[in-house]
Amino acid sequence: MATTSDNAPKNKGKPSLTQDEVIQKFQTLRNEQRQLALKLSELEQDLHEHNLVLETLKTADPARRCYRLVSGVLCEMTVADVCPVVRNNSEQLTRLIATLKEQLVSKGRELVEHKERYNIRIRGAPDDRPPPGSEEEKQGTGAVGKEPSSVLVGGSSDAAIVN
Repeated sequence: MATTSDNAPKNKGKPSLTQDEVIQKFQTLRNEQRQLALKLSELEQDLHEHNLVLETLKTADPARRCYRLVSGVLCEMTVADVCPVVRNNSEQLTRLIATLKEQLVSKGRELVEHKERYNIRIRGAPDDRPPPGSEEEKQGTGAVGKEPSSVLVGGSSDAAIVN
């Protein structure tokens, strides 16, 4: 004898999301990806500056005085003291940049998976659907035939269901 709980659809531990929750999750993922890209860009600029300093200090006399900004305080040091520290910072930046690139790729995959799972389309982005009024649209043989409706996400908060 079957019980009502046996006939209930299995959600595999993931509750179904409303349209607003889908859009909110998509916006959150996009913002996280943007923040990672901005941080990556900032760190790459810092690495470039570190490498520029190292290149400049290569030709300088090791006993020569130089100044290094440490936590907002300008410290007087010698070139011989500064070079290893700047080189170490440069190496750490390189490792951090590699890690951030991996995170950015991972976040991109997560965003694409979410986008495909809920059939999200970006307003103004190229589309695989046939143009309105075409024979393909009338017959329903367009390239995107996954579901009859999808979530359309626009700028920062525009979103709608498209049939």
